[in-house]
Amino acid sequence: MLNYKEARLRYKPSTVKTLFIGESPPAKGDYFYFGGGNILLEYIRQAFVSVYGDKCGNGDDFLQFFKEKGYYLIDLSEEPINGKLEKERRQLRRDNVGSLAKRVAKLNPESVIIIMKAIEREVRAALPSNIHEKNIRVTRFPGFGNQMISIQQISCALHELRNV
Repeated sequence: MLNYKEARLRYKPSTVKTLFIGESPPAKGDYFYFGGGNILLEYIRQAFVSVYGDKCGNGDDFLQFFKEKGYYLIDLSEEPINGKLEKERRQLRRDNVGSLAKRVAKLNPESVIIIMKAIEREVRAALPSNIHEKNIRVTRFPGFGNQMISIQQISCALHELRNV
């Protein structure tokens, strides 16, 4: 059994400055915190390279850099939902708002980057009131032909939120 939580906790910073929120771990098992082969990891890393340069590294080195800088990624749903039919997927997103709200409150980030426009409504509903609108960014998921725009949007969000 894939242990998403264990992998994620290995890279949890002591203080979360910017929280990335995705939809769910991927159904096929190539999770962000498992390292190589995950498209989200690779495209977020490319965005970081455009902001921080090559010092952010690859694979585990990148995940350590991500952690050291106060970045963290969690998901709306802690279990994979991306392989579900769209109607069920939308319901599962709604069903996970309460759980996400508790997790975000506990992490208490300064800013949030939502990685997928389709989950924006549910994620915003889960965010505590102390996270101001100016500290929230929404980007496209880097799949389905959106890779370059996603990298650009994540890079812009990183630049804008670095001084939060």
